[in-house]
Amino acid sequence: MPQETGAVLAFGEEFSRRAFSSMIQRTGIEKIRICSSCHDALATVNQSARKWNLLILDSRIPRAYETVRMLRRRIGPHVKILMVFSGPTRQMIAEAIEAGVDDVVTFPISQATLEKKLSHLVELPQNKLALFKRVDALSADIFTAKP
Repeated sequence: MPQETGAVLAFGEEFSRRAFSSMIQRTGIEKIRICSSCHDALATVNQSARKWNLLILDSRIPRAYETVRMLRRRIGPHVKILMVFSGPTRQMIAEAIEAGVDDVVTFPISQATLEKKLSHLVELPQNKLALFKRVDALSADIFTAKP
């Protein structure tokens, strides 16, 4: 039986913490820990690595890349890391991948895009996964329809 997904969110800004928390809840992930610093996020994952298997990390939070490197050294690939950027350069993305992130997203992000990214990293509850696939297919039809 696959492990239930537990997500740790690390965002410095209150707005971003609330926005991503809400989006993650809509994916069906119920175990969510919200942190305002990399130190808190790292401590949370270190305390119970089996409970948490997803870290969503704001690239703008101080020590973000260092946190990814430390997590990879201490825990390894078990915890999947999604780093959130706002207007990244290629160099920023390359540095994140080199540090050990599994994937990146650019803010603002739609619910369907976030769910698609997460479904490649962790197992999402099936009822939510089926819903996002239907919505994604519908939006693709809307945007590709010819007048």
